[in-house]
Amino acid sequence: MNNKLTTRDFITIAFFNILIIFGAMISSLFTPFVGYAAVQIVCAILMTPFLIILAIKVKKRGVFLLTGICQGLFYMAMGMTYYILIYLVFTIIAEIICWKTESYNSIWKVTVGTALFQIGYYLGGVVPLFLFREKYLAALGSSYSDEKALNDMLYYYEDPVMISVMILLTVIGVIISSFIAKSILNRHIKKAKHV
Repeated sequence: MNNKLTTRDFITIAFFNILIIFGAMISSLFTPFVGYAAVQIVCAILMTPFLIILAIKVKKRGVFLLTGICQGLFYMAMGMTYYILIYLVFTIIAEIICWKTESYNSIWKVTVGTALFQIGYYLGGVVPLFLFREKYLAALGSSYSDEKALNDMLYYYEDPVMISVMILLTVIGVIISSFIAKSILNRHIKKAKHV
């Protein structure tokens, strides 16, 4: 098996990155209705199948890293430069876990890599609060209509206990979604011989 990414692989990665961004945007629409904790699970459930299917479909080193770079560049274009660094750290760890080519055939190793990716996504909202709090809060202030909404968000992104809970919820969402991805892979994609 050739481990080099082909043009088709790059197109597949780009397409799935659009789907992952779409899943993140859709899940963020639920925030005002269900709160940040529930949205973290929804986000993991909506984004995870795309990433798992992508990794298993391409089956080559660099899938997580390139996806992290694509996502980081997207958020960087939106003014959130720190996302690219966070994604790089977590996707490099995911790549190390799936380093052996055969690991991309293992739904469970890919699920661990995906969990790291999703934790990086969540921590993209946490890390700036600790590194450059005042500047980040000033930027967030313009996005929130009232102070209560901002304080609600801060509770989920700066309280150490809530950070742990949110990471746990992310992992739970990824695990739930990995079963969905496995079902999609077995029922549709493998039958159509796309994997």
